[in-house]
Amino acid sequence: MYSKEEGVLRKRNFWISFGRYMKPVPSSWQEDANWINYRTGIKNVALKMEVDSRRAVLEVYIREKDEERAALVYDQWKALRQVFFTMNGEAWHWKMTDSAPSKQGVLLQKELAPVSIYREEQWPDIISFLKPSLVAFDEFWGLVKEHFEVS
Repeated sequence: MYSKEEGVLRKRNFWISFGRYMKPVPSSWQEDANWINYRTGIKNVALKMEVDSRRAVLEVYIREKDEERAALVYDQWKALRQVFFTMNGEAWHWKMTDSAPSKQGVLLQKELAPVSIYREEQWPDIISFLKPSLVAFDEFWGLVKEHFEVS
């Protein structure tokens, strides 16, 4: 077991290592991608990475307070679902149902378990999980981002 300070240091070191590893990887649509804090460029669509003591997760969120706008964004994702899975693989789990979308929720999720951010020997596995998923999402997003922009 690690002290709180040691845990914070290990997490920080993982994300520093991951950032250095990803730095030379070009984005398909951004000039200089910040892979750790990936920006979709669309206010209501977010990509989140989380690694803890049990798993590594990559999620795509819809964050929209206006229900009509949330429904529109959800319908846009549904229309592009096959394109997404063709480019990113079926390992992503579609979390929303075909009923009306919530105001905020996870749309897509991909998980690697069991892994731990505290076990440095597992970092290569975590990075090997995150990198191709991020790069594939980035390529997809570069092609479809304009469909989500508000005119």
